[in-house]
This record gives sequence, structure tokens and C-alpha cells, in this order.
Amino acid sequence: MENNNGTPASQEKDILALAEEKISNDNDFQEEIADLSEEEKEQKISERKSEVIKQEYATLAEKAKKAEEVANNQRIRAEKAEKKPKDDNQAPKNNLSPTDIIALAKADVSEDDIQEVLDYAEYKKISVKDALVSTVIKSLLAEKKEERQTAQATAVKQQRRGQTSSSGSEALKKAETTGEIPTDKDGMDKLVDARFNRKVGK
Repeated sequence: MENNNGTPASQEKDILALAEEKISNDNDFQEEIADLSEEEKEQKISERKSEVIKQEYATLAEKAKKAEEVANNQRIRAEKAEKKPKDDNQAPKNNLSPTDIIALAKADVSEDDIQEVLDYAEYKKISVKDALVSTVIKSLLAEKKEERQTAQATAVKQQRRGQTSSSGSEALKKAETTGEIPTDKDGMDKLVDARFNRKVGK
């Protein structure tokens, strides 16, 4: 069952509950309305709830749109790969229902992982929504998310190392050409490290 804006009733309840939770946990907002009368409080809460719900709908719609675009692109590629299916059972089956699209968006599935979900759903002959709550897909998505986070953390760490090395070399060059040395402990440590690394390099 869907409401007037096309959102399933269950999704609407989830968004309403999320809005109420956000308002309840917003300490700044709670302090702002603490000294107001009950009538003013209700009005402020109603206005704030309306704002939060609109934001959640907008976020959900954007995610759903993105998921649908990815699914459509994958369907088109599948149709091109299979130019002449032998029968309807062999034709691509990545036609998503609005419920499946919203489920993908709400689960915040990465673009890189959507095809995995679609393939599993087709293999098991189940909906995308059901695939997302399966143990296999949950474990797979969690593992891939962890891999991406690890790769991102490694890249950031390497970038910081590069920046530290560069700043140390710059400090050493400045000390040798102008006689200017860092005044802070961090700068001095980098200068000492740069001198040591140069000696080791020789």
C-alpha cells in the first residue's frame, strides 16, 4: 500500500519515526523550546518535524533515483549482451519495482554492489527487497564496505605520510638556505627526520 506521494506506507512510518527520533535527540532544539508554552512547543515541534520529513523524503528520493539509474544501465548492458534471447525465461530480469528501488536506496547499497544484489535475487528467484535481508547479501555487503573503508584509510594514511615527508624536506631546505628553523616541536621533529633520512639515503 502506498500513500499519495507514492511512498509505501511502511516507509512512511519509518521516516516519521526517524524524524521524531532526530527531534528528540536534537539537544539544541530541545533547549530552544524548553521555556515555551505547551502550545508553542507543539507548533515548533510540528514545524521542525515537517522540515525533517521533507529532508528525509528528498534524501530517499535521490538515493532511489540513483539506484534506478544504475539498475537501468545494467539492464541495458545485459540486453545488449544478449541480443536475441531464446525465450522469455532467458531475457534479462533486472526490472525493479518501486519497492525494490526504495529498498536499495534505504539500504544505502554502493553502486559497485548493486549488481551483486540483483544477481543474487535473480538466482534465488526472490525480490531485491528480500535479497537485501538475506544473510548472504548482508555478509557480502558488510565485507565489501569494510574493504572500501580499509582501502580509503590506507590511502589517507599514505597521503599524510607523503605530506609529512614533503613538509620535512621543505623545512630542511629552508633551514639550509635561509637559516630559518621551525619554532614548534612538530616542525623541529620533521626537520630532524628529514636530515636523518637524507643521511641514510647517502
